[in-house]
Amino acid sequence: MREQLKRIAEIFQQEDADMPLISKTIHEYQTLVSQLSAFDMEKVENRDDIQHSNGIAIGPIWAALCLREVMRTKNFIKGLLEAVSDKLSEQPDRPLLICYAGTGPFATLALPVMASFAPSQIQFLLIEIHEASHLMMQQVIQKLDMEAYVSCYLQEDASTTQLPHAEKVDILVTETMQQALAREQQVPITLNLLQQLREDVILIPERIQLDLALFHHDHFRTRKSETLETSYCERVSRIFAISKEDIQKHGYQPDMEHTQASLARLSREQLKKFSDLVLLTEIQVYRDIHLTINQCSLTIPFYIERLRDKENDLLFYSWYKMGQNPIVKYHLTTKKHRL
Repeated sequence: MREQLKRIAEIFQQEDADMPLISKTIHEYQTLVSQLSAFDMEKVENRDDIQHSNGIAIGPIWAALCLREVMRTKNFIKGLLEAVSDKLSEQPDRPLLICYAGTGPFATLALPVMASFAPSQIQFLLIEIHEASHLMMQQVIQKLDMEAYVSCYLQEDASTTQLPHAEKVDILVTETMQQALAREQQVPITLNLLQQLREDVILIPERIQLDLALFHHDHFRTRKSETLETSYCERVSRIFAISKEDIQKHGYQPDMEHTQASLARLSREQLKKFSDLVLLTEIQVYRDIHLTINQCSLTIPFYIERLRDKENDLLFYSWYKMGQNPIVKYHLTTKKHRL
């Protein structure tokens, strides 16, 4: 099974791998971990989310289903593989320590990476809050005989936990998000853990950005693979972004309540070309590995407002709000056009 996981990793790294091959490989991966875990998709308790003061930790079933998302799973694993290779080239004399927060029941992003390197090269610190997911993840790793890759298991809330040996962590990876960074704990987890780590740590995903955009739904729906984004969309402003650079620039803290509000002015000339206001989520996983519009559930356009009044300018105030239900908040007002 280790060789099977290694082959899966190799396919994800192939530049010329087509969608049928990638989809087949995802199915193979899902079948493998499902057999190892004997996961009960019908068990009611496995559907329960955990509500925290700063967002939810989704239930084991929903976390397990994330593996099915072809480009999401492939790009995150590919990004982590490349980050590990880059770090090992910089420091080949000691094993890397990778902190993986929010593993779900399969440690989906870790297994192909473990199979691609030796325990003397990489070690994982694995964090999962759900008891069922935490136990299942350990069972999967044990059945794969990969316990030598794990330096520590933590069943804790990654948005508040204090890491053991934080100064030794080389890569932080967390994929605890939904479309438009709503509901889940991606932001507080990143802020809490990153502040404990060295400045040279690699963060995966490297950057997540939320943009306000004018959108033409019909043109988007009928687009082809070669269609340019500008034919159905005009990005208006950046509402929020999280990366090492953004955190440092804006001084974001784990206990912040919201970001500073931004203002976008939309002219009636702009509005007449489009049908909707949307939020676009774009994810830079690592270097040139991205998830862009509609490549997975995380990057589906988030519809804010149908544009009905196109005779007046609009003022769009927005900010990212933390708390029990993290979400982009906004206030839209009409600016009457003077004749």
